[in-house]
Amino acid sequence: MVAVYPQQGAAALKEVNIHDLTLEMAKLSRWQRYDGRAKRCVPTDPSAKCLTALLESQNHKFLPEIEAIVRQPILQEDGKIDLQRGYHPKTRLYCSYDPEKYQLEEKPFLGDALKALAELRKLLEEFQFEDSSDESAALCAMLTASVRSLLPFAPMFLIKAHQPGTGKGVLSELIFLMATAEKPSPIAFPKDSAECEKLLLAELLKAPSVLFFDNLTSDLYPHKYLCSAITSETLTGRVLGESRTATVGTKTLILANGNNVTPVGDMTRRVVPICIDTKEEIPASRIFKNPNLLQQVRESREHYVSCALTIISAWINTGKPHTECPNLNSFEKWSEWCRQPLLWLGLPDPVKKVFTAMNDDPERIQVGRVFNGIRREFETALFSVKELSERVSRSVDSELLREPLEDIGCFDGCIVNRNRLGWWLKKKVGWTVDGIRLNLVSVDAHTKQPKYQLSICKHQE
Repeated sequence: MVAVYPQQGAAALKEVNIHDLTLEMAKLSRWQRYDGRAKRCVPTDPSAKCLTALLESQNHKFLPEIEAIVRQPILQEDGKIDLQRGYHPKTRLYCSYDPEKYQLEEKPFLGDALKALAELRKLLEEFQFEDSSDESAALCAMLTASVRSLLPFAPMFLIKAHQPGTGKGVLSELIFLMATAEKPSPIAFPKDSAECEKLLLAELLKAPSVLFFDNLTSDLYPHKYLCSAITSETLTGRVLGESRTATVGTKTLILANGNNVTPVGDMTRRVVPICIDTKEEIPASRIFKNPNLLQQVRESREHYVSCALTIISAWINTGKPHTECPNLNSFEKWSEWCRQPLLWLGLPDPVKKVFTAMNDDPERIQVGRVFNGIRREFETALFSVKELSERVSRSVDSELLREPLEDIGCFDGCIVNRNRLGWWLKKKVGWTVDGIRLNLVSVDAHTKQPKYQLSICKHQE
């Protein structure tokens, strides 16, 4: 159900409850009951029993499904801009904006895209990026914010710096404004998976344009529901405080910022870092050339969103020229609309640091140390958990094998915990790090112990 809040002047998705349904049904129909004393039918409120049955029924085919509310024109697959407001049955989006405020070319090409790019880059002149790929990543985030509701999946963006006062918050709000004119409502990053499930479901029920995690104090841990929200079109979970489940859409831009934070594990491929480095002793004391930057963007938001849409539309109209670059699985459509147009205009790859983060992931580094230690002891020979633990106990050079296993928590005091070591090896089967792959070869019929083997990539031999 789409409800309009007069005090905000904007449409917002609201989950219908029994009170909302009572009001709507009273407007749409007349309800009566028989009055025995008056010997006639008299007006009454809608039946609570009927409304509850209607509300709890899973069969609502007569109601149009709304996946998200869009605050700007819709970009079509052929590059045309759709300025129609209201509900779009094909995309299942509800468009709420003033089309007269958007100035868009009917069929833009390279020249128009270059002019639009120059306009967006002016907004980023205040920020001292670590390198040119970070500026490209910031532009990519702005394009993503403009078309997020049209993409099945999109990565999360993390604005990071070494110290406070570098402009992370300003850049976050700048990207936020490319998705919606509403004021940011930052939320705290969840501490564990259970809290993450409750938080995401509660927030996504509102179908927000942006989920904004401000001032992270810990690394971006791969909570199950956060990973799913980034690479799945829907999310299902239990509604907080109720004994029912709900399925919500995930067409929301997920944005975060923090000092010296980094994605960990499965989050490394799901997060595009944007690094700011002022190289100043006290960044918070520096003076911004344009202190009214955000106010400028709020007042001319439609112009800058039009620039973002122009860049993507021009790339489509030019025939979707593809630039060779590493593939980022799960984000093919996003890569086409938000990554390829920037490469086409000559900018560095905005996801360059995604691949750097995957290589530098602390877990991969630990796994690489263990694999290299096992390779030194066994080469490509078969080994079991028992044989590996015995070899560790006899190892003279503890740095190569013992210390890596201690770091991953496979020791109880001075003794190898075989259960932990077995579980760790089981979870790392199929991993390839530093050109070394761990394989599960067989299970000993007598001892029921699994046998492992390392295989070495050709370029590592």
